Parts: sequence; structure tokens; C-alpha cells
Amino acid sequence: MAGNCKTGGTFADSGCSAGDYTYNLTVETSDVTFGSVVFWVENPNGSVFVATGGTPGFSVLNSTGVIVAQYASVGGVMSMGSGWTYTDGTHSSTPLTSLHTILIDMGTANPSAASR
Repeated sequence: MAGNCKTGGTFADSGCSAGDYTYNLTVETSDVTFGSVVFWVENPNGSVFVATGGTPGFSVLNSTGVIVAQYASVGGVMSMGSGWTYTDGTHSSTPLTSLHTILIDMGTANPSAASR
């Protein structure tokens, strides 16, 4: 689901920076651990999307909305290089389950404009 980060939100505390464009994905089913998951966002032509402004990146939230893992994009390039930053007792062998959601902070520029 597309949206915008709430007023006052920061990447560190809510998974996205205030006003940034976001996508929120539900994990329907999974049999992988955090250590075996890598994300990236592609443009329609297959190149990796580069976000502008804000603090773009990927966050995984638990069922109560608490951040359990994050990856801040380097230079706005929406591709994970290596490893998550873990919180809340999560680690690389923790299973990614249907109790998690993935919040993608796409930066300050509307990403739908990239597909036009």
C-alpha cells in the first residue's frame, strides 16, 4: 500500500522520515530468516531505483508496529548491500513471518513519477 510517513516520524523510530513516500507490504507467508533476505526496488526498465531526499531504506515492523530490523539506503540507492541493523532481540536467524510488515521509505520525490 502506498502512502506517506506520518508527521514527526523518523527513519530510526518509525521506519520512515516525515513526509517521505512509503510502501507498506504485508508478509503473507515465509520460510526464510532475516539473514537470507535482501531487498531492492527497480524502475520499470529494470534499473535500481535511486531515491532523493529524506532517509530512504527498508524497515521490518512486528505485529505491534515496532521496528525489528532496518537497512538505510546508501546514497539513496534502493538496494541492500549487506545485513540488517537489528533491534528488539531480532537477529539473522530470526524467521521472517506473517506477523511482520515491510515498510519501504522511498524518499521525498513521488516514486510514481518514475514510472511515467
